[in-house]
Amino acid sequence: TMKLEAVALKYADQPSTFYNVRITASEDENEKENLPLKIRWKPMITEILEDLKNQEDTGLIAYKVHCTLAMIVRTLAETLQVGHIAFSGGDFQNALLTDLVIRELGNNYQLYFHQQLSPNDECISFGQLAYVNILQLKTTIETHHTLSSTLNPQPSTVNSQLSTTNPQPNVFSHTR
Repeated sequence: TMKLEAVALKYADQPSTFYNVRITASEDENEKENLPLKIRWKPMITEILEDLKNQEDTGLIAYKVHCTLAMIVRTLAETLQVGHIAFSGGDFQNALLTDLVIRELGNNYQLYFHQQLSPNDECISFGQLAYVNILQLKTTIETHHTLSSTLNPQPSTVNSQLSTTNPQPNVFSHTR
């Protein structure tokens, strides 16, 4: 991706221009819970091949690929109604992609980028651990709330208990 970024940089000050991709609902009933949406790359690949056939500048093609990736993130965030998005891993060593994501999403979303961890793919596993931790915390809170309301119909103190726990170090920072 470093070569792709290098040739695309001469277009970085241009307005975003995109290839077509289709984002559709998963058709596989077994996948819908974990992968509710699928990205269909065929239209983009067809357009890239057409641009190559027409001898379009490779820098422009590379720039359009970068813009398209940023647009996909925006579309997924809109579709899934996500307001906070964390970015890391090897793809976000790519300064152009990071800048385009900030340009496309920065005004409407809280964007977080690595701070204390390296921007390599090790951050993918860190994100997976964070996700599992969030799920476990959610389960703990739901269990506590269910038990509290069953055993003691008074208002739950889960929120006050959570705010007094030791905070974990912040390894991401947002860009506003």
